[in-house]
Amino acid sequence: MYTILRITLLALLLSASASALAKKDLPFSTVYVLGTSLSDEGNAFIQCGMQSVPPYDNLTPQLYAPGDSPYARGGHHFSNGPTWVEKLAKELGVANSVLPVRRNPQGTNYAQAGTTAFPFPDVLPCRTTFSNQVDEVLARGSIPADALVVVEIGANDVFNALDAFVGALVFGLAFDEAKAFAIGNVINPAANVTANGIHDLIDGGATKVLWANVPNIGLTPAVTLTAEQLAQPPFNLPSFLFKAVATEFATTFNLA
Repeated sequence: MYTILRITLLALLLSASASALAKKDLPFSTVYVLGTSLSDEGNAFIQCGMQSVPPYDNLTPQLYAPGDSPYARGGHHFSNGPTWVEKLAKELGVANSVLPVRRNPQGTNYAQAGTTAFPFPDVLPCRTTFSNQVDEVLARGSIPADALVVVEIGANDVFNALDAFVGALVFGLAFDEAKAFAIGNVINPAANVTANGIHDLIDGGATKVLWANVPNIGLTPAVTLTAEQLAQPPFNLPSFLFKAVATEFATTFNLA
């Protein structure tokens, strides 16, 4: 018997949802984390060795910021403080379980910046996939029945879909055709890989899965910057339309 709890990540980030979950006194022995930079406690830095330092002028020019380079201050996270999984594990009394697995054998946090569900040609190094993370977890042995398995994946796939959308426009496809191309070739395959990976984790012993929705990518500074660029010639695409596409892609992934 297993339970999948689908949550909106933004709700956990902006509310006391972590505390509320902890107050249910659920007897979790550990927390396994599979995901992206939103949940990365240092794996990207350990794996790639890159970091961002003030004045943070090494941000990448595309939709990835700060790319594979976590902030040197604060423990090589991609946030200006503890990540949401760090807070969640602390509330649950198993803080050590979300230590980066690349450096801490007792840790069970496999999240790494840049991770995608669906493999996509990247311009940045040090990439891994959700399937790779699943394989690493399962290679460790059976997942304890009293473990909480957190899956936070899909945001980078949405960014890749936006890249595919813009590429389709450059190739000459109409607006709606470009959207359909990106959804059919990136979003839907990514959602399928995610669902299959979760079922593999369940087959590997997971009984409690916390599956975070992709946040509204249309609200991110990266999309805002790109929207402003696409509003210029030769695209002349109104900025609100690109933001709407980003939001639509995130919603489509969450509902797939």
